[in-house]
Amino acid sequence: MALLRRRNKASGSGTKEEEEGAEIEVEEDDDKNKKEKKKLGKTEKANSSKKAKEKWSCVDSCCWLIGCICTIWWLLLFLYKAMPASFPQFVTEAITGPLPDPPGLKLRKEGLRAEHPVVFVPGIVTGGLELWEGHQCAEGLFRKRLWGGTFGEVYKRNESRSIEGFTDVDWVGSIEDKRSTSGYCTFVWGNLVTWRSKKQTVVARSSAEAHGISEMLWLKLLLEELEMKINLPLKIDCDNLRIDCDNKAAISISCNPVHHDQRKHAEVDRYFIKEKIEDGILCITYVSTSDQVADVLTKALARKMFERQIDKPSCWVEHMSLDNETGLDPPGVRVRPVSGLVAADYFAPGYFVWAVLIANLARVGYEEKNMYMAAYDWRLSFQNTEVRDQTLSRIKSNIELMVATNGGKKAVILPHSMGVLYFLHFMKWVEAPAPMGGGGGPDWCSKHIKAVINIGGPFLGVPKAVAGLFSAEAKDIAVARAIAPGFLDNDRFRLQTLQHVMRMTRTWDSTLSMIPKGGDTIWGGMDWSPEEGYSPSREKQRNNDTQFSQSEIVNYGRIISFGKDVAEAPSSEIERVDFRGAIKGSNVANTTCRDVWTEYHDMGLGGIRAVADHKVYTAESIIDLLYFVAPKMMARSSAHFSYGIADNLEDPKYSHYKYWSNPLETKLPNAPDMEIFSLYGVGIPTERAYIYESSPSAECYIPFQINTSANGDIEDSCLKDGVYTVDGDETVPVLSAGFMCAKGWRGKTRFNPSGIKTYIREYDHSPPSHLLEGRGTQSGAHVDIMGNFALIEDIIRVAAGAKGEDLGGDKVYSDIFKWSDKISLPL
Repeated sequence: MALLRRRNKASGSGTKEEEEGAEIEVEEDDDKNKKEKKKLGKTEKANSSKKAKEKWSCVDSCCWLIGCICTIWWLLLFLYKAMPASFPQFVTEAITGPLPDPPGLKLRKEGLRAEHPVVFVPGIVTGGLELWEGHQCAEGLFRKRLWGGTFGEVYKRNESRSIEGFTDVDWVGSIEDKRSTSGYCTFVWGNLVTWRSKKQTVVARSSAEAHGISEMLWLKLLLEELEMKINLPLKIDCDNLRIDCDNKAAISISCNPVHHDQRKHAEVDRYFIKEKIEDGILCITYVSTSDQVADVLTKALARKMFERQIDKPSCWVEHMSLDNETGLDPPGVRVRPVSGLVAADYFAPGYFVWAVLIANLARVGYEEKNMYMAAYDWRLSFQNTEVRDQTLSRIKSNIELMVATNGGKKAVILPHSMGVLYFLHFMKWVEAPAPMGGGGGPDWCSKHIKAVINIGGPFLGVPKAVAGLFSAEAKDIAVARAIAPGFLDNDRFRLQTLQHVMRMTRTWDSTLSMIPKGGDTIWGGMDWSPEEGYSPSREKQRNNDTQFSQSEIVNYGRIISFGKDVAEAPSSEIERVDFRGAIKGSNVANTTCRDVWTEYHDMGLGGIRAVADHKVYTAESIIDLLYFVAPKMMARSSAHFSYGIADNLEDPKYSHYKYWSNPLETKLPNAPDMEIFSLYGVGIPTERAYIYESSPSAECYIPFQINTSANGDIEDSCLKDGVYTVDGDETVPVLSAGFMCAKGWRGKTRFNPSGIKTYIREYDHSPPSHLLEGRGTQSGAHVDIMGNFALIEDIIRVAAGAKGEDLGGDKVYSDIFKWSDKISLPL
């Protein structure tokens, strides 16, 4: 406008009216342009909003929903934990309901105190294992947990006491908005403690280096406030407070005193970073892109880098596996059990196993001098724990010491899960003469053990073990495999998860101890089983409600059936081909599968077809099946375990250790004053039999899988997702957990010649009543039962001196006595 006025004035042409008209016209044009710009801005915003809405997918909605649920859950849990003791009781009860006293506190008020020393015997997979020697891929993991552990055990102090950070940026990595993604992660004493990945808000050079440095300095100040000494870095070796970057230009800008004023924020970043470097507080070093840990936080990995990450789980599998021939350590690897109560108090941070029971025992006066965790390497066969680690000898010595230092009070033993079988083996070993046994004499158990309280004991094995050995599956894994077909055993990128799991677990001899024992006599045959007539709606049956479902005939004795029609057909109509003499034929895979080689690859297509053509497998033929598909594994099994029923227990052959963990092939010790309890959960569908099918062929594959499309024809069916279920604790069926105490050992029998008293205590499963209850105080699940208040109370009472009769004798909700009567076993 001003320019237009000057031009008009200089030319001397035009009247005043013309000038005013021109001004008005220009102003109108300006207003019009402003309106158009404003309208265009609104249109752009609307389009961007529309694009954003179009980008919002179903996956985004699911992630948003999961995020909201997790946030609310953690907020409620934080508020619950943060409630002070003085918080009004009525407010607390309004949120959580009436809060019962923990069993330890309740019994302490009743006057109970620590009496008998207590020994915990953990089960399979719940005990911690740590690395003592490994291959190059496990460098830096010395004495680090490879399995299990509490938060304090997972994060260990390192000798160097250094803080190290990795920082990286994917410059202009976004195709849509050209923004960069920056990321960093920091390690304190060798442990990852913080990490971040964030898209930058502007299109500019990376500020990730400065952000990562600030994070490291904050960690340094925090540790100093906690009075944890950190040595400042030496300018020579740069070992104690170091940040690793794979961008040499960024390092030069940080360290070079020459100005870089053309860089945005140079005055802030350069002087701040340079000052810390000159003061010797921080040093920046170059790390190659191949070793850049923060890469995964900023960009999609290249194939080689991705395969390198995949190799890390492979390294873990390599170190967790045992030698397939000896069942002991492979060359160059030593993985050993963690010792002390921390060995199995938590399986993982926040997931308790023995921790709740230990805490309640402490409330009545127990401490480490009268509590002992009998930790062992649960991967080994029971006798090999003595051969390699002398674990059985250590347990014997510790029990003797605890009895001697606690006024001669006998010990109360608490085995859980597979630990039940392990302690059965121990009781025979400790009395057997050396060198095979511990040489304690025939009265050792009578002198040192008050009671054995078995928790969730698989005395007669579990069908779940068969599915794991046969196809590396259980119900949950089979369902996941159906939801994401091909993912768990995909050949791409060498994932093949199930193959790796099978290769590893088949080297663990301990899993072989849980193969069903007793054959068809215990588990049923083609046309009968002890659990005939069982219905999942046990609660409705108890209330005499007979209108809830139709009856269903289930052949539980057929542990594996190839096809639903085969599982339901009368045995006379099933045409079976004997697989035992089948010619296995050529290999089903080539040498590219050798890194995940299982014994299936040596079977050949002929052998695989023969297995499927046999159609039905019972408890007796299951043993032959496993010998056929995994001969090396079962060769080790035959040296350490047995699965039959003894005809004559006086036969000298039963003095061999391979029979000691089978209650049907050995006798209880001569200890008439000792008591044996079987404590387990009921009311949860538990795997009992499976419907299988042949897998789609692939280069590297497991040829059989559970048919998850097989479901029952009635609403209240025992068949779901290819798995028949019965009553149990989700892992161990009632029949396995309860039969020996209900019948096999009840009174004086050939398996219990001294008449040791036996008791069954069942705990009806009740899920948590509200979110803040965690895993529940009335749970009957296999591991969660360790936090069951009623079970803990029973244990503390026995440890404080009570006997089985003082607890009220048997407490039964299931049909265990009815099912036991159906089993024809000479006693």
